[in-house]
Amino acid sequence: RPGDLVLDFFAGSGTTGEAAARHGRDAILVDSHPDAIETMRSRLAAYEPVEPGVDGIAGWIAGRR
Repeated sequence: RPGDLVLDFFAGSGTTGEAAARHGRDAILVDSHPDAIETMRSRLAAYEPVEPGVDGIAGWIAGRR
């Protein structure tokens, strides 16, 4: 449902995050590979992404409540 939260621990290129955004869902995407993070950053730029890292996510969660 729109507004739901999707969590992807192996986000890779961000396909799941893009699908979530297209369907009105929020997503937290996690990946340990720097190239994957840069790919996601470029791919999802149009969807108002939060900056990577704990501080960015913590601020986003605080604003979501």
